[in-house]
Amino acid sequence: MIERKHSTYFIAFFFYLVITTDFIYKYSRFYLVQEVGFLPYIKSIIALIILSALFLLKSMTRKDIWCCFLLVFSSIIHLILTQEADSLKTIILFAKYAFGVIVMVFFFKNYHILSKDVLGKTIVSITILNFCCIFIGYCFEVYVFETYPGDRFGYNGFFKSTSTATYFYMFVITYAIVKAKNVFSNSLVIISIFSSLFVGSKSLYAFIFFISFILITRYVASKLAFISRKFLYLTSLVFGIVLAFSSIKLYFNLSTVFNKIVKEQGFVTAFFSFRNLAIENLLPQLIEKYQFTDLLFGGVYKIGILTEMALVDLFLTFGFIGSIIYFYFLSYNFPKIDRPFIQFVLGFVVLIIVLRGNFLYYPSVIFISSVIFSLTVLESNERAT
Repeated sequence: MIERKHSTYFIAFFFYLVITTDFIYKYSRFYLVQEVGFLPYIKSIIALIILSALFLLKSMTRKDIWCCFLLVFSSIIHLILTQEADSLKTIILFAKYAFGVIVMVFFFKNYHILSKDVLGKTIVSITILNFCCIFIGYCFEVYVFETYPGDRFGYNGFFKSTSTATYFYMFVITYAIVKAKNVFSNSLVIISIFSSLFVGSKSLYAFIFFISFILITRYVASKLAFISRKFLYLTSLVFGIVLAFSSIKLYFNLSTVFNKIVKEQGFVTAFFSFRNLAIENLLPQLIEKYQFTDLLFGGVYKIGILTEMALVDLFLTFGFIGSIIYFYFLSYNFPKIDRPFIQFVLGFVVLIIVLRGNFLYYPSVIFISSVIFSLTVLESNERAT
């Protein structure tokens, strides 16, 4: 137990460090002439320590090492084909993906060695503190606590970006529901949902509607013992997704900014925040510039842009071969989850990631999400035993 606490203290420290340094960057972007540039160094140090821990804990199997070798080999081929002027940008992008792989694999393999109490207190403290920041930001119009510049509504507190706040609250709400004895009176659930409503993220609004529908299904399932709980969850998944996207449509009607985009560009463009236009512009470039080797190993350097849609960007960066290795590596290391509630909620989160991106190569988002996910799995396993 003492060893678990000591190892978790490091994770908790890194958690606070990532959020604090991100806020310093956000503050510099709002109020200072020059943005701070130490964030990549902080993330690099965290990645190296976590990678060392993977080997010290003997978590890496021979199969893992082979997958890493093949993924690195695929990346090296990509770099060999890269134009010299663009090689630095490509290496930085690979480094961001590598950070995500290292962090996710570490938590997938070692979540059981962490202390639930230490992690729980860390998450609760951050949630309460950010709730206060959101409240202050909304009441006194503190710009640094706003989510978006301009007229679009949103307050994400001390989180650096919309994506960080969005995935933080998705995973915190899931954890709080798994932990709560009575969901509707649990303070962490209430604070998390209330804070989420102020972030102004379309994905987060959809998630709240979806999770509400799942909770109703879980309540019905507890009353109707003769009906399979998985069947009810599967049914609610379909209706929940429809309801979630309907909530986004309602949000567009209420939002001045998105209502204008819907009228001028259509619902699809508003939903994807112009990402669909990026993909439309991408296709002619793929046809013109891509060769067969680029399809296999990636050719993002020839395009020069990312679409912020996970699957598309992964293909652009690693190609077919690298993408298959990437998904295979993560999928067989993914911890086993038996509870239908967590399975379907994670399924919806994955859908959001695929459609909207801003996850796989965003180090802060990956790290924060992985920590809270580990805590959720720990809590779920304890209740199952």
